[in-house]
Amino acid sequence: MAFSGGGRFGGMGGGMSGGMVQQWHQQRSLGYLRDGKPDIKYTLSLVWKALRVYRWQLVFGTLVMILGAIAVSSAIASERELHNTNSAIERECGRYRLDSDAVKRAFDGHSNDSHKSGRAWWDWLILFLVTLVFVGLAAKARVPSMAMNFAWTGVLTIVLVASAAACLWGLWKTTRFS
Repeated sequence: MAFSGGGRFGGMGGGMSGGMVQQWHQQRSLGYLRDGKPDIKYTLSLVWKALRVYRWQLVFGTLVMILGAIAVSSAIASERELHNTNSAIERECGRYRLDSDAVKRAFDGHSNDSHKSGRAWWDWLILFLVTLVFVGLAAKARVPSMAMNFAWTGVLTIVLVASAAACLWGLWKTTRFS
C-alpha cells in the first residue's frame, strides 16, 4: 500500500504508531481530566521536544519582533513629514472652516478647554449595550468543576489589578482622560 509506511506521521508499520499513539494520548488526556492534575514536567518536556527543532527560528523571530517594536516606538517624523502634516491640517481647516490652532492642539493630544467636553448619546448607548452583553454572559456563567489553586489565583489577580492600575495611571498622566 502507498500509505502503509511507518514514517513520521504513523501508518500501518510496526510498533506503537498511528491509532495506537492517538489512543495512548487520548487515555493520558482522560487521566488528566479525571485526576485534575497533569504531569507538568512531562508535558513541558513534550512541548520542548516538539519546539526544539524550531528554537533558532523562535529566538530570531522574537528578536525581530522586539527590534521592530523598538523601531516603531522610537520613530520620529521628519521635518518634511511635519510640514506636510501641518499644510494638510491648514488646507482641511480652510475647507471646513475649522480653527486650525484647535485642530493642531487636538492632533498633538491636547484638549480643547474652550467648550464643555461631554459624551454623545451614542457613547452611552454603546456602553449600555456592552454592559448588557457582559451581564447576560455573566448570568449564564457557571463555576467550572475543576480544582483551582486559590493562592495562584490571588497572585494572578493582584498582578492583573496592578498592571491595570499602572496602565490607567499612564493613560491619565498622558491624556487626563480627555
